[in-house]
Amino acid sequence: MAESFGGRLKQLREAAGLSQEELAERARLSTDAVSALERGTRTRPYPSTVRALADALDLAPEDRSGLLASLPARGTRRAPEPEPEPPPPRR
Repeated sequence: MAESFGGRLKQLREAAGLSQEELAERARLSTDAVSALERGTRTRPYPSTVRALADALDLAPEDRSGLLASLPARGTRRAPEPEPEPPPPRR
């Protein structure tokens, strides 16, 4: 399975020696936005957001391509979260 966008973003951020706050400031995004992308709670960033992150990380062309390739294809849906198991019956 391909690495997630969030996982790839975090890897690139850490390799650049940046905190989420520093990356957010450079990309002119909120720290919450960077955090949500890395955690995978936000999975479909705008193209302008991806460009801003790539520019802020000063990515080489191959790393920029890898980041873009890790985005989920348009029209695909994330698998639904499994339903929690019901509690055992009381006695």
